[in-house]
Amino acid sequence: EQQIIADRTAGQHNVFNDHVLASTYVYNSLNQLTEQSVPDDDNMQIWNFNLPNGLNKDLVVTGTQFIDANNGYLSGYVLNGSSRRGYLYKTHDAGHTWQQVYGTVGATLNSTVMASASLGYAVGNDGVVLITTYGATDWDVVPLYAQGVTQQLNGVAYDPTTNVAAVVGNGGTIFALAGGATPT
Repeated sequence: EQQIIADRTAGQHNVFNDHVLASTYVYNSLNQLTEQSVPDDDNMQIWNFNLPNGLNKDLVVTGTQFIDANNGYLSGYVLNGSSRRGYLYKTHDAGHTWQQVYGTVGATLNSTVMASASLGYAVGNDGVVLITTYGATDWDVVPLYAQGVTQQLNGVAYDPTTNVAAVVGNGGTIFALAGGATPT
């Protein structure tokens, strides 16, 4: 934070981030940050109340998928005032307990699909598409804003014979992610 303040004071830009979605900042008349929105970063200032199985007590489940008898993934959201906050969970004991996957985006995730134990996709509101090649341990944002994809994405399916993930969304949106994460 001090480096950012020093950059602003000196009119320089030495601090860079790797965000791909637009961040917004609101300052008061004293140039103090009063509000920020970083849609592709996980908001860590929200208190979570979890059930004994590890799921948030207010979670609305939007999708589940098991890749074998024990390992599965679950997407959903929790209403936070008038907005939704997306969550992704994984299980290794057939759904008896769930662990939240951290390091995703702070957007509502509407559907997930795991193509294998390592490759998976998640889609959500605001045109959010995530891909993992690390078994849902780390997720990367597929940058689609430049192509105008900003609407709610509702579903994703994977075809292993062609190595293509099909994505569908509001307004008749449909596109494919070929060879991993290249939109076509």
